[in-house]
Amino acid sequence: MTIDEKYLIKPFDKCISKKSFPNDKNKMRIIVGTTGIGKTYSTFNYFMPILFDKNHDLDLIIYSYPQTEVYDRYEADKLIANTKGVLLAETLSEAIEKMEDGFKVLYCGTHHSLIGTKGKEFLNYLENKGIKVGYFVDEPHTWCGCSDIENYREVIGSFTPKYDATIYKIASRIAERSPYVFGTTATPTAEQKRLIDSIGSMEFEIINVYPKLDDIIGRCGWQGGVTEYKLGTIEKPLEELHTFPETLDTHIDTTQNVGKISMMITSGRRNSSNGYDIANVLLILGWYLKDDVRVDMNETVVIMSSEQTGYVKFDKTGDNYIVDVKTEHEVKNALADKDDPHQILVVIEKGKMGMNIHNLKSYFSFRQTDKKRSSDYDNEPITELPLQIIGRLQRIWTGENNRDFVNKWGYDLTEYVKTLNFYEQKRLLQLNSYNICVPKNPMWEESIRILKKHLSPSTTSANRWMRNLK
Repeated sequence: MTIDEKYLIKPFDKCISKKSFPNDKNKMRIIVGTTGIGKTYSTFNYFMPILFDKNHDLDLIIYSYPQTEVYDRYEADKLIANTKGVLLAETLSEAIEKMEDGFKVLYCGTHHSLIGTKGKEFLNYLENKGIKVGYFVDEPHTWCGCSDIENYREVIGSFTPKYDATIYKIASRIAERSPYVFGTTATPTAEQKRLIDSIGSMEFEIINVYPKLDDIIGRCGWQGGVTEYKLGTIEKPLEELHTFPETLDTHIDTTQNVGKISMMITSGRRNSSNGYDIANVLLILGWYLKDDVRVDMNETVVIMSSEQTGYVKFDKTGDNYIVDVKTEHEVKNALADKDDPHQILVVIEKGKMGMNIHNLKSYFSFRQTDKKRSSDYDNEPITELPLQIIGRLQRIWTGENNRDFVNKWGYDLTEYVKTLNFYEQKRLLQLNSYNICVPKNPMWEESIRILKKHLSPSTTSANRWMRNLK
């Protein structure tokens, strides 16, 4: 039995095969799984085709996602090619038109596409016509992890003046008349884990368990060095004075020695209390890189923020810079390209999703964020955000273009490793291991505990696994 069969497909089958399932509504069934286990692949290649077949016979499946970067059109096209009588729609009006013509429909769109007047009209149409519908919410911890603004502080860990729980409400409306409402995530929220009661008609239910670390060791990046440091301010630095240059040096050395890996640095917000905003972090980088003969400082750093995205160009002193504006797609492609020299990404409020950069293997945070619940919940750390960030580092990287690797070996290192000699294994261990350096606080401490116990095999375990394969 394969890993996805054991941890994804079998629990899904067990859930939808229950006699009570057709009448067990007002629920979102959450499917959890670590990066690389195959949640998206199973959704399009197994879950959805099963629900379109004669036993379940859905007329429509809605698949919504938080942003365009996380949508894999290739998987949607495969489903359509392999599932008789099903057409793909990428607008709501197109979905209605194709259903009116007698076809079953897979609708794929952002969460935002379901919001507003068109979304309401679409849901009204489904109800008035009695359309048999299923709904898959990708990354439901983002837009659907909290049922009401009243719970927002305890679930998300911050305050907001306005939160409408729009996707939760849309999912709830569908769940009122359909049991086929699902979500797939690596990091369910406290509501989704039922640690905090939902406010509304729809409950959450996790239907599977995380895989054992030994089971996923061939399908993910490996946890290497984990450093927690005391973060000060830009005027009065503490351990960052040593940990940042050490982390940067290790990253550049690895790239020089075994092949390109990329690094992500999280800065604080504009006017952050510790002074480590994106402008100051860039100046720190310029200062360190200006005399480093291993890299060209004007072909090394990129940034992504809500204000600017592009390549960073420093003057000779490293004390000033300009940004050569690029799209996020161009920046990500540059980082992922093993032959492109750009390898250091500075972000603010980015990098949580849609970062499918397989060679992203280093992370440093200048952000002191320490989210926790109130004393009503024992001040429990809120870990979804840091674990999502680390998840960006957990994709397989062998030094080879990902699609080329997958076409030859599948998304699994096992058979590939068997072909490697001792020195090639040693190189893979460096390429596929990630290192993180984060502020020492309860949120990160708990996140690292969860990471080591449930989500990521260690480099030590990976080394032992490779030797045993030979």
